[in-house]
Amino acid sequence: MAAVRIVRLLARHHRLLFESFLLVLRVRVGLSLRGQERVRQALCVLEGSRHAPAAHDVAPLAWSVRQAARLVPRATCLTQAIAGQALLTRRGCPSIVRVGVRRSHAGEFQAHAWLLHEGRAILGARHEPGPDFVPLADFGPVR
Repeated sequence: MAAVRIVRLLARHHRLLFESFLLVLRVRVGLSLRGQERVRQALCVLEGSRHAPAAHDVAPLAWSVRQAARLVPRATCLTQAIAGQALLTRRGCPSIVRVGVRRSHAGEFQAHAWLLHEGRAILGARHEPGPDFVPLADFGPVR
């Protein structure tokens, strides 16, 4: 019985990783060709929510996006945040893509994006806003 549970768990994670990989790749190519707003609209509006709103453990979703991003060249924080938002939107979970800026110690302008779910950064948390990053824009689900 335990072996059946393990097989189901592995199958579910393989599907999630595959879905995440396709989303990260699609977002990466889309950002290069079309721009952020058009990519978000295509992913969140045209596909819409596939599942009724429900409580989901978002940790595996965030993990799968991070793992998929390792396979896609130049899958930046923005790429990951948008892909993660699309993944959550498909499951009826609200999220916000936040974009912030800061100046490095060398005086260079740096931008960063992270994904918030229920007020907590689940992707891009390494640079979660603090005194160094100033949030510029929030992008909720496109409707």
